[in-house]
Amino acid sequence: MDSSKIDLSKINIFVYEIIQFYTNYKADFIWRKLESVWQILLTEIILQKTNASKVVNFINEFLRKCNTPYNTLTVPTEELKFILKPFGMSTVKAVRIKTIAEIVVNKWGGVVPCDKEQLMQLPGVGDYISDAVMCFGFGCDRAVVDVNTIRVITRYFGIQSNFARPRYDKKLYSFIQSLVPEGKCKEFNWGIIDLSHYVCRGNPKCLNCVIKEHCSFFNNFSTILI
Repeated sequence: MDSSKIDLSKINIFVYEIIQFYTNYKADFIWRKLESVWQILLTEIILQKTNASKVVNFINEFLRKCNTPYNTLTVPTEELKFILKPFGMSTVKAVRIKTIAEIVVNKWGGVVPCDKEQLMQLPGVGDYISDAVMCFGFGCDRAVVDVNTIRVITRYFGIQSNFARPRYDKKLYSFIQSLVPEGKCKEFNWGIIDLSHYVCRGNPKCLNCVIKEHCSFFNNFSTILI
């Protein structure tokens, strides 16, 4: 991707508007208040392919039972499956969580590492979860990139990936990473997540969008192919 095609002033406006959107309209999910890196890691795993609003009432028991990797190992797998049932894919997630707990305990002494490459050695952990843990757990300036993030950013900037699955586009991924404002990674990521959930959906509610003034999708600007 040729980032020179993207106007720097538009980048600055986008970052500012996303932070302002989060400040004014932020969703009050319990997992956004977590301080335990371990619990943040597990929350990202169980929220995969799950509607967050449907599981908010079930997450407390899970976090209480699995508040450390050591405690997680003491929970029988069948019990863990039952606790995770409302989240979907309960068998897969229960086995994965137990395996991750074993690795964190045996390999890293019960401490989740602040290292993207090490995090990605864990089963089921790819770019999204590793970046989420780095951002929300350790405060590192990382963007969490998924189809929702990509939808918001490609629409706003009027860009299009050559990839059939843009989440595998390294140039696009690098561009999104470059947008993260120093020291404001959590607000930036949560702002995009909330905007994609409430406004910039598959069928967007453009007229309700507070950042539409400079959005290429809303203003029908030509698309830049990357």
